[in-house]
Amino acid sequence: MKDMEEKVLSIIEEHEKNGDVYQTRAGIIARVQGQFPEITSDEISLILANLSQSGNLVHIGNEYAITDTRYDEDRLARMIAKVIRCNTPSRLIDAEHAVSTVESQLGFFLSQSQQDAIVGALSSRMAIITGGPGTGKTTVLRALCDAFEASQGKDTSIYLMAPTGKAARRLFEQTGRPASTVHSILYAQRHNEESIQADLIVVDEASMLSIPLLAELLGNTKSDTQVVLVGDPDQLPAVGPGQVLKDLIASGLLVYVLTDNFRQGPESILADNVYQIRNRYTSLTYDQDHFALIESESSHDTEQLALSLYLSLRAQYGNQVQILTPVGSAGGVCSAARLNKLVQSHLNPHTPQKLEVMVDETVYRIGDRVIQCQNNGVARNGDIGTIVGIVGDSSITVQIRFDFGDDETVCYPISELEHSFLNLAYALTIHKAQGSEYDYVIIPLCKEHIFSWSNNMVYTAISRAKKRVILVGSRCVLDRGIRQPLPPCRSKLADKIHQYLTAKEKAV
Repeated sequence: MKDMEEKVLSIIEEHEKNGDVYQTRAGIIARVQGQFPEITSDEISLILANLSQSGNLVHIGNEYAITDTRYDEDRLARMIAKVIRCNTPSRLIDAEHAVSTVESQLGFFLSQSQQDAIVGALSSRMAIITGGPGTGKTTVLRALCDAFEASQGKDTSIYLMAPTGKAARRLFEQTGRPASTVHSILYAQRHNEESIQADLIVVDEASMLSIPLLAELLGNTKSDTQVVLVGDPDQLPAVGPGQVLKDLIASGLLVYVLTDNFRQGPESILADNVYQIRNRYTSLTYDQDHFALIESESSHDTEQLALSLYLSLRAQYGNQVQILTPVGSAGGVCSAARLNKLVQSHLNPHTPQKLEVMVDETVYRIGDRVIQCQNNGVARNGDIGTIVGIVGDSSITVQIRFDFGDDETVCYPISELEHSFLNLAYALTIHKAQGSEYDYVIIPLCKEHIFSWSNNMVYTAISRAKKRVILVGSRCVLDRGIRQPLPPCRSKLADKIHQYLTAKEKAV
């Protein structure tokens, strides 16, 4: 029975990554029997009762939730309701004067929506800044930090964070200020056993925050810390429980929307189409130089055409060309796993003279593009680089030169690369690409993936491109994906925030 309990609990925990805090009994039974058909429905029901009794799960009606996650949801709702009731910062800031000072330093005037966002954030205990591609979020991030520093002095403490390592590194590149992952800040805080000593916390890519992550972050900040969440609620949500940014926007927390489009000229076709997709309109503007759709007869043709386009563009533009697909390690036509092998076989094939090594059934060769999939002290989950050396006989070391920083080489013993630490990076899943940008993006649209696409998935994929998008395959798949909303996750965060606000009002 203990072994079966562990199997059931692991499946519940795995499904929680899809966003559901609450899972129905029927859904759990179906997922468990999908992987372990030998476990009967009665046995699963008994296991659910045991897990509830032992405190691993909370049983509410016909739904179950992991106890810690439900506690985090309730705790986060209480904290947000408290902020909404009194959203005035403890420190006095002349926000408009600070923004004026920063504009003088920048040498240009911010747009009205940018000014409103910065003044509003500086005047609040907690606020959200949102906007699509090309609306000037990067400028706002820099100006916000500069304005806060201008008003509080150089000794003020500003913490820049992002949910992933790649997003944190990009935040550093955009602002010129140190940036960390939320996880790394919380890890350090647990060891220091004191609140995060920040006067201002700015979290970029906030759509990727899960309920437990934001609950722990807010629960460990000082009472006078100002918090600004920056993100796009139309991108893919976190790989974890909840749809936090969307729920917070709906909760009544202060939200500032950047509305100006700073991408003008021919490249504005991209921004215009992103806007259309965001609003689920399938009438897009196609242009061979910036936004192209090349239709194909079969999924095999789609795969081969995507491969051909990638090899051709990469010969011209190098690493600024990226294939993005909704399917990764599951494999199959047009998956990241299969496309990576196809690209490798053409771009970096086996030769007797070229060193190579096998890790987790994947062959890596000198010259391969790779992505790190876990954080460590050297690089972050999502960092991409090139294998520049494979050395050693009895103890093999793989040398990688990452795209960030100087031409420094990182050396990994082969034992550290096991268990999906590394993957080929010619093709990436859209989830992995979130928080990154590329000049040229190729997106295969094959019919086998028709149910993998949603509006958020299409929007996120296309908004990764800075110069050109090439869609290859089925227009039917594209149109359905644009129209298909992301399935709602089973979370009660928004309802709980409303309940706590209402309860306080009644008490008053």
